Amino acid sequence: MDIDRPTTETFLRWFESSGGTLNPSVGISEFPGMGRGAVALHDIQKDSVLFTIPRGILLSTKTTALRKHLGEKDWSLLGKGWQPLIVSMMWEESRGSNSPWSGYLQDMPTSFDTLMFWTQQELEELQGSTIRDKIGKEEAEKDYHEKVLPILQRRYDIFDPNFLDTFFSLQRFHINGSRILSRSFQVEDWQDDNASDESRPEEQEENDEDEENPPQLIAAQPSQQDDVEAGPNGPAGLDETETKMKTRMMGMTSETESRWCLWQTF
Repeated sequence: MDIDRPTTETFLRWFESSGGTLNPSVGISEFPGMGRGAVALHDIQKDSVLFTIPRGILLSTKTTALRKHLGEKDWSLLGKGWQPLIVSMMWEESRGSNSPWSGYLQDMPTSFDTLMFWTQQELEELQGSTIRDKIGKEEAEKDYHEKVLPILQRRYDIFDPNFLDTFFSLQRFHINGSRILSRSFQVEDWQDDNASDESRPEEQEENDEDEENPPQLIAAQPSQQDDVEAGPNGPAGLDETETKMKTRMMGMTSETESRWCLWQTF
């Protein structure tokens, strides 16, 4: 496997130690101007499993322990949009190596050059374009100041006040929102009639019937050209604890520079 950066090795070590698997015929390489991506090291036949992701390592509002620590009252004050997941990411990252997702979060980008991070002077260059009205920066900052910050400041038993200007800052709120935008997807609810309470995250034990389906942040995101087979028990027809992604149609060959878009998702 072509490992170009120490962070890739760190991520893969975390991924595999957490129960994830990667087909030995799949390698991770650097593509100039595009970031990291997957390549076929050997011919891969159609319907071969490229990687498996245990549901337990999906970073979501259902798997983080933050909801349990906050309690339902304060958790509900975060709203039903992206704020709960963003705050969960901020909290998990602030925990360092104590977080189950430390090996993933430390490999996440810490800056973006998207419109959300442009200066007012730079945005002035877009005068006459309707794109300025679609950035959503003002709305995001309103959510932070009205919903997130009061809880961060009040629940110092959970959110270390020494981190208010770092892990819990407005800038970090925007960064984690952009991480979600570029790396999240939704999965089917893993609750089924045959699943025991022990097989589900503690947070799932709460009544979620009225809660919006939150995005799930994980370490790999297939392109729209990849198939995720859905079955009665979840993606790929597996049990409720595992997701498998398969190659689509013609498989992958090592001779052609086949890529299935893990670009910038590691």
